[in-house]
Amino acid sequence: HYLTLHIPAALPRRPCPMPDPHPLPGDAPRPADDPPPAGQGAPDPPPCKITTLLTPHPLDVPSFSAAVGSPAAGAVSTFVGTTRDSWDGKPTLRLEYEAYAPMAEAALGALAATAAGRWGLTGFAAGHRTGTVGVGEASVVIAASSAHRADALAAVAWAIDELKATVPIWKKEVFVGGEVWQENAEGRALMMEKRQRGAG
Repeated sequence: HYLTLHIPAALPRRPCPMPDPHPLPGDAPRPADDPPPAGQGAPDPPPCKITTLLTPHPLDVPSFSAAVGSPAAGAVSTFVGTTRDSWDGKPTLRLEYEAYAPMAEAALGALAATAAGRWGLTGFAAGHRTGTVGVGEASVVIAASSAHRADALAAVAWAIDELKATVPIWKKEVFVGGEVWQENAEGRALMMEKRQRGAG
């Protein structure tokens, strides 16, 4: 099922609180902050809708764009990662993903809240498949909406890199003649870069 929370956009921008990846049935969305008393401060910005999904079922790509839609949005940016038909020169049969669900869901929630706050988004959605993903099928979808296109584009570009670097999801390439678990070299490089910046 989708996890949808409504978090007020941050002005000035700051990380949003991390959504709970395991809401109880019937829980209503909760605002991150109490609104200021009437007549005080600037008008509240429109809420940022956050949706995250970890599922063994096919990803419904259009639903992610729909999930981030907002009358306040002037742009929607979407990234879809799919299974290509070859790996290292060998025909790919399928990909197989495994995840430690509690950690992966929490990491997706943290990623979503950070993106929403950093870029002042009106909506953010991210979903990742687990299990078998055939050639041409989507394994990951990220969508973001914002008042201006630069923020949505930057948020999506950052989010896919951050997902690869921080969310505990592992991929096995199954190809003609064999199979191999893929270390996420891109994620490792990003984490090393972050550590080097932190040490500097």
